[in-house]
Amino acid sequence: MRTDKEMLALLKSDPETGMACLIDAFAPVVWAAAARVLPQPEDVRECVNDTFTEFYFKQDAFDPGKGTLKSWLALLARRRAIDRLRAAKAGGEAQPLDESLPAPSGLMPEDRLALQEALARLSPEEAELIRLQYFEGYTPKEIADRLGLPYETVKKRRQRALARLRKSLLATLILVLLALLAACGYAVLRYFGILPGYGVNTDAETPFYILAGEAAGENDLAAVEITDAVLADGQLSVQIVLTRGPDAADSQIGSGELASTVPWHHMLTTMYAPKPRVTWAGGEAAFTGYCSTQDGLAMDGSALETPDAVAYEILFSCETADLPAGGALTLDLGWLQLDFALEPAREDAPDRYSYELGEYGGVLAIPQLLDGRLVVDLYPLDGEEFAVEPGMTCGTYRYNGGPAGQITAAGPDGAVYTGQNLNYNPLNETGFSRWDFGPAEPGRYALTIPYVYLNAPLPEDLVIPLPEGGGPWAVAGGTLAAQVSEELPAGCAQPPVGGSVNYTLQPDGTLAEEETPAPTPYYVQFTLTGAPEALTFAGLNLFAVAEDPIDPTAVSGSWINSGRLYDEAAYQVWQGVYAAFHPLALERSPRLTAVSESGFGAPPRRAQISYRWDHAFVLEIDVK
Repeated sequence: MRTDKEMLALLKSDPETGMACLIDAFAPVVWAAAARVLPQPEDVRECVNDTFTEFYFKQDAFDPGKGTLKSWLALLARRRAIDRLRAAKAGGEAQPLDESLPAPSGLMPEDRLALQEALARLSPEEAELIRLQYFEGYTPKEIADRLGLPYETVKKRRQRALARLRKSLLATLILVLLALLAACGYAVLRYFGILPGYGVNTDAETPFYILAGEAAGENDLAAVEITDAVLADGQLSVQIVLTRGPDAADSQIGSGELASTVPWHHMLTTMYAPKPRVTWAGGEAAFTGYCSTQDGLAMDGSALETPDAVAYEILFSCETADLPAGGALTLDLGWLQLDFALEPAREDAPDRYSYELGEYGGVLAIPQLLDGRLVVDLYPLDGEEFAVEPGMTCGTYRYNGGPAGQITAAGPDGAVYTGQNLNYNPLNETGFSRWDFGPAEPGRYALTIPYVYLNAPLPEDLVIPLPEGGGPWAVAGGTLAAQVSEELPAGCAQPPVGGSVNYTLQPDGTLAEEETPAPTPYYVQFTLTGAPEALTFAGLNLFAVAEDPIDPTAVSGSWINSGRLYDEAAYQVWQGVYAAFHPLALERSPRLTAVSESGFGAPPRRAQISYRWDHAFVLEIDVK
């Protein structure tokens, strides 16, 4: 995507191409700004036309020192929309358009005719694809299934059709394409449902399920309350609070300098207790692990900890279709059983909130004043191929973007507030992120998100044998190549790949010390080619596996130390991956894979590739 400076220069040297780029880049935000004020789509369309026309003739009035092109155009659109709304109220309500022509609503009749003429210049296959996606709201995957075509063929055909359509419409009415693309954005929204405090549901046929009623129980070890539960996207999260009972006690392990204390609640959870289960008549969810709750980020999973109470989140793998009628379930902790129930949640329509959609996905914002502070929850609206990181500018491989990644809110008085992320955790993100902008007053704010991180799953057949290497591979966004070396690449920080000491708990309560030899490390750096200009390769994760040295019939991640390489000068900048294999594992086909068994009977885990999407979102939010 061109910078503001480049776009303004192009507008001077080549007005037609410059206006086309301007509209392509900022049409969604201008349309959204006008649509929040004007109820009739034909008024929105004319307001958008007026906004770009006004900017073209008054472009010299734009001052880059006072804001971005995007925020300036959004402000122009809002002013135009308010003027049009006042005029409509003074002279009567606008009448709805005749929708007899098969085109997106909100177009004037003469524009629909121009659009139909442009579509007629496409091949029948291209025109059918445009109609299915942009007029009828089908996703590319649904179109591929409907037409019996490969998904990649549909994507390439769509891009070719849009390019031809764009060129044709530039000679007649470029804003018809603007309205077409905006109509696409609104059609896609039919796949989203918002459950504030949880996340975004992209399956219109399958609702979120949440906790129904209260659930609590106790014995002499602890009292347990299920405070929340939600089932979405194949994951069941059960949040509990443990309150210490009379028989719960800390335990001492080891002796002398190796002695340590295991807190009472650890004896009831994690590795010291039976594996938790969620069961129902004829079925069981697969346990995947303990995690921290939203209010605490302790690595051992504890949160809100006091000497006598602690909260945990327990995760299970479970599909909605597996639920029994009525959602009646049992949480079995091994030492206590609790009955609880789930029920479908009432989801909100996304158009109740401020949102913006772009080529690869979007963002939805829900603002509120909490104790006089502006707090905004940001929800990802995933695209067809990519998923937007809930942390937005906080990615798994670059934890924050520094000043360049600041999310800001410009108030009605011109003051600019910088957001601080309250719940980001790269190891266990929730379905949304919460941002605190500090003390603020009610009013309308312009929220600016400079970029977001995207993820996409890696191909299941991506396997890098070590030390041979392999590739290239076609991945979402481009082509990936790997370079394997036994020497640490220049500029990378040395990862911890030395020998280690293992301690084994003996029956008598003592710890036996066993030193393992230093492993052999392999370092892998990746390059990506063919990515769109707006996507910057930000990292990927892979699983290091080998045949189990104890059980040759099994695949294991044990005897392996693996992780990520980081820039030596900036530890948060991802540079590659490493895998250090102990001697026995080196003899058992060591490799990096995109899919790995996660254990506990849960489905295999899938590795992802990450990008920074250099697309600035600007949303107007009403704070009350």
